[in-house]
Amino acid sequence: MRQTLRQVLRLGRRSLLIGVAFLATCIALGDAVETFAPASRFAGIVCESLLIGGWVAMSRPIEVFLYEW
Repeated sequence: MRQTLRQVLRLGRRSLLIGVAFLATCIALGDAVETFAPASRFAGIVCESLLIGGWVAMSRPIEVFLYEW
């Protein structure tokens, strides 16, 4: 039982690291797109899409830490 819990928590930490890195990358890319074309509707859509994609990447770590352990 303890070994299974350790494996789940290890998976959660790894997923969290990947998810946070991806979310930070998406936020940085979104800021770059907004800086490049600040008044463009397309830039706003791209920025919001990147933000949503970043939070979707965080769904697995959230699932592990909230439900699986």
